[in-house]
Amino acid sequence: MKNKTIKEITRLIFSALIFLSGCKQDSSVINPVTKIFSSGSSGNYSITNEQVLIVRNFMGSVMVNGEGTAHPAVRWYIYKTAETETEEQANSYFALLNPSFEKLNDTVIVTLTGPGELRVRGMLELDIPYNMKCVVEYSLRNTYVSQLDGSLYIQSTSNVDVMKHNGSCEISCIEGNVSVETAIPFEGYCRVTVQTGDILITIPSNTSAEVYAKSKNGSVYQEGLTFTNIQQNENSIIGTLDSGMGEIRAVTGSGNIQLKGF
Repeated sequence: MKNKTIKEITRLIFSALIFLSGCKQDSSVINPVTKIFSSGSSGNYSITNEQVLIVRNFMGSVMVNGEGTAHPAVRWYIYKTAETETEEQANSYFALLNPSFEKLNDTVIVTLTGPGELRVRGMLELDIPYNMKCVVEYSLRNTYVSQLDGSLYIQSTSNVDVMKHNGSCEISCIEGNVSVETAIPFEGYCRVTVQTGDILITIPSNTSAEVYAKSKNGSVYQEGLTFTNIQQNENSIIGTLDSGMGEIRAVTGSGNIQLKGF
């Protein structure tokens, strides 16, 4: 009897909502049907003396890949999507979705902006010389970086994945998980700060660094690493790997931290 009464009340509320929405909107108006369209574009930016790359993508994710230096250039690709009523409308948005390149001394700034339309997105992929310093100043979605030897700096609103990196790195993330696989150079560093999310740092087992890892709300643990001294509890690890020549710092406001040796 009780379940029947609840169902009747729910049905009355639902009917009332439909009635009220019908009063606000002409029932003869039919919402247009939209489809998801996709497209892509690519190109090259020739490098002369540029040693630093700054990336800003306000339309989606960022992917940066390191490659050889025989023919220095930044090769770019954009993967575009739009949810619109017609293909013609989607193509009009896609035409506005192209990167700009600005050179400042030894630095090149790549920026991707587009129409002020929430249903349009663009993932930016860049192939760059592996020894180029890379700075991802803004990524609307996820950030992926692989096979770079230069210093790396990332500011991201979402997940970050760094693979086969050889150099110092500093990463900050608002909400998302961060995974870093890196070989820290002599007196180099790996610094990761996350407001909400997990952190995984994978390093060679013979790494030499001072370690500070702390989670305000989560667990901190390590595997495959040998500390010469260590202070450890559920929420933090403070210690020294080998002679402590470099620096590893990992902090999250809410999430787990894992330090892993290979």
